[in-house]
Amino acid sequence: MKKYMLMACLIAGTSVGFAQKKAVSEAMSLAVQEKPDFVTAESKIKEALQNDETKNDVKTWYTAGSISIKHYEAERNKKILKQKVDEKVMYTALYDGYTYWTKCLELDKLPDAKGKVKPKYDKEIVAKIKECVNDFINGGAYYYDQKDYQAAYKYFSTYAKVPENENLKDLNLTADQNYKQIPYYASLAAMNSGDNQLAIDALNFAKKVDYQRYNIYYFITDVYKKSGQKDKYVQALKEGYEAYSDSMFFLGNLVNEYINNKDYENAITFLKEGLKRKQDLNLYIALGEVLQAANKPEQEVKETFEAALKVDPNYAQAHYYLGRLKFNKAVEMNEAASKIPMKEVKKYNAAKEQVKATFREALPYFKKALELKPNNLEYMTPIRNIYYQLNMTKEYDAIDKQIKALQ
Repeated sequence: MKKYMLMACLIAGTSVGFAQKKAVSEAMSLAVQEKPDFVTAESKIKEALQNDETKNDVKTWYTAGSISIKHYEAERNKKILKQKVDEKVMYTALYDGYTYWTKCLELDKLPDAKGKVKPKYDKEIVAKIKECVNDFINGGAYYYDQKDYQAAYKYFSTYAKVPENENLKDLNLTADQNYKQIPYYASLAAMNSGDNQLAIDALNFAKKVDYQRYNIYYFITDVYKKSGQKDKYVQALKEGYEAYSDSMFFLGNLVNEYINNKDYENAITFLKEGLKRKQDLNLYIALGEVLQAANKPEQEVKETFEAALKVDPNYAQAHYYLGRLKFNKAVEMNEAASKIPMKEVKKYNAAKEQVKATFREALPYFKKALELKPNNLEYMTPIRNIYYQLNMTKEYDAIDKQIKALQ
């Protein structure tokens, strides 16, 4: 009895396997008949793709891809003939067909029982993919217009990653100038999807291609910053700076990060490095400010602003900063003088004279800055303060009137 039951099970198993293989053939027949029934054909083939008897059979995957591609072609032909077409169905069939066929190509390259590799479908599949692969771009554009950015990314990135498939190397997509744009479009779709990790992956892939590379580096830093990945944000700024040393965006934001973390030494290092590459006037000002924040010697700060004037003698901001150095020194001296006991009159008076002399030294720098940029309140305010400190009433009243008129 037990033997009889075992034989029955074996017969039943064979029947199921045969039924599934038959279903593969039936599915294909439904797709190629005069009036194709793609819905039923796709349903039948999906069952075969999940069945243990047929899911590892190369013919099953070949058939699945063929059905989907025929469905895609049927919709595409409607579009060519300007008939009503369901683009979503068309592009879904294209994607499914490509997915099935790439799996088929993998199985088709496996050795047989004798250890020999005898591909059966590769030439046909590669030829057919070559005919339709550009429609992945159109599919990406379609979903992008629909604001379905996840789907747009899927189609753009599928096209962009075709060259990574060893089985499709004969397509040689990278030789096409249009190819360079697609990884960039994929990254735009990924960023718009709101999925930060997807965006980062897409941007790093697009970075390999020489198209809109500055924007790619910029976007990578932006996504890292928005997603709170601080260390990677700083690293991305460094990479952007190395690639585009003339860009103030990467260097400026990198230095700001160091300043915000009170890492003045790194800020100074990068600013000095930046000045070796490009004598940018703003970099001199930034370096001078960081040197002050780091409590570096006043002489070093002064030399930095003077170096800016060697590049451009009419750079108003450098004149202003040199004046501010003197001005701040005078303020410190004034505070120190105020602490001298009143009984030490001579010492107090001498200290106050030194304060006034230092304010006088600051005045020409501010006046020069104002001469170069008239009506600049930032330059006018310390001049008014100096006039007040030096009891220059007439001059004080005049500039005070100007300031109030501009405020």
